[in-house]
Amino acid sequence: MRERLRAVFVAIQHERAQGFIGTPKQRLEAFFKERLLLDPAASGRSNLQRDYGRALLALAILVALVLLIACANVANLMTARTAAREREMALRVSIGAGRLRLAQMVIVESAWMAVLGTALGGLFAWRAAPWIVG
Repeated sequence: MRERLRAVFVAIQHERAQGFIGTPKQRLEAFFKERLLLDPAASGRSNLQRDYGRALLALAILVALVLLIACANVANLMTARTAAREREMALRVSIGAGRLRLAQMVIVESAWMAVLGTALGGLFAWRAAPWIVG
């Protein structure tokens, strides 16, 4: 299989070389000495990965930092909201609610906010993807 690919590669190189008008002989010899390199295609081969890999990594780090800042802000807002509901929690304790019930209430409320935020983020991503690609 490898030899057949090599033969096809050499034929393509000779065909391409016919279009090189005025090219020095040394350069043509170097062109013909090029080898065909076969890589496993499991992860794919892309020149985009090579050309833009570093920029995409920097962009991913930047996005991660923005997400971390957003998470910290949400945590801060949840803490402030819990502090503001101190009287409500005291009232619920006075009428017989246990700590487990109060924790369950806060966890369910947070879970609902997470589900709604995820749904809105997913909807936004789904609608924005064609625009970004375009």
